[in-house]
Amino acid sequence: MMLTTEQVSLIKKYVPEKYFYVDRLINYLNLHDTVGVEVFEHVARRVHKSPDPNFETILPVTFHPEGMDREDNYRPEPRDTFIRRIPFTFFVIDRGPSVDATGKEVEVWNPVEITNLLYTLGEEPFLPYCNRCGVPLTLEDAYSKLEFLFYEQGVSLQEIFEYLPKKAGLPHDSPYPDWFNYIDMCKTLGWTDYMPQQFYYKYNLAREALGQEPLLFPIETYVDTEDYKKEIDRYYIRNGNEIEMTGIFPVDDEGKPILRWIGVDIQNPALVTVNRMKNTDYALKIKLSPGTIIRALIPNDPDDIGMVNPEGGARWEQIYAGPQTMSFNYKVMKERRKLLKYTQQQVAEAVGANMRTYQKWENGETVPDGYYLLRILNWLNITDINDVIIYDGESGIKDISWS
Repeated sequence: MMLTTEQVSLIKKYVPEKYFYVDRLINYLNLHDTVGVEVFEHVARRVHKSPDPNFETILPVTFHPEGMDREDNYRPEPRDTFIRRIPFTFFVIDRGPSVDATGKEVEVWNPVEITNLLYTLGEEPFLPYCNRCGVPLTLEDAYSKLEFLFYEQGVSLQEIFEYLPKKAGLPHDSPYPDWFNYIDMCKTLGWTDYMPQQFYYKYNLAREALGQEPLLFPIETYVDTEDYKKEIDRYYIRNGNEIEMTGIFPVDDEGKPILRWIGVDIQNPALVTVNRMKNTDYALKIKLSPGTIIRALIPNDPDDIGMVNPEGGARWEQIYAGPQTMSFNYKVMKERRKLLKYTQQQVAEAVGANMRTYQKWENGETVPDGYYLLRILNWLNITDINDVIIYDGESGIKDISWS
């Protein structure tokens, strides 16, 4: 069946003539019911093999039959489906000239966003999305969201493909799955703000409205802004009686981070403040009190800086507990003594205490002072002071007043 007038018009409108032979594409589509990745090489004007002419057509690996890493990046599809998706497939954002192998500046066809989307999803379910949302996202699902925004909502291609990239600092390397899931949630909730200014604020609100757990945002590796050479894998710094952490935190429409969605649990702080640093980065400062306990959600991989499900990809660690939250774990003394096959009398003699005094320590009746504690740690080979400390209380601050 020949192409319709509407299909021909769409092709001519959205396929860039300076990079592709549009008439050749139309002829190809009139002769084929199914379209595969080979069509891009067939209709490309030039595949970057010569410094002339100025306009070159570089086929990304996703669109190049000779360079496919996996077949499911771009799979054959019905002709009408291919044509309907032409606005997305052939769209490029003008990023200025590139440099070819000879060093010459040339304009190239470089569909960065659709390429990233195809690589992210392929034809297989995107597993991190599946883990967070419970529903696998396929390439077909992704295209259906693009078609919904473009054909039904009248959103321009420029707005669609610049929406997420313009939000520099989004705490995830590929937020597309979350965006597409958010669109589904909007339809369920009757919302129409499909491209909110503060994406993860609205995304988490939608999750909560549907009874789902919101995403938590872990704190990031702390960077010494005065000397980047000192950067190590640490997640906070302490200055006197204040602890500071940084991260890319979700903010509301007034620009205030939502503490209950930040991967930090705080009990009994003297004061908590959150200040904007740059871009979407914030500094979370906690003024300590003797009863403060702080736990933080730490990425398992130092490079894993993104919002995470607490059940995977990050771990909760206690990073501070005040002196009034600490108790002596006397049970460790007995455990270590038995492990080393000592009697109470032997340990008492080794540390220079009488038998009855040692028994009281081991039974929790009294607590050894610092002098004897050091001797006990030495003789029982307890190398970590935290092994003889129990931290009291439970953290769980959810929201705070701003200061």
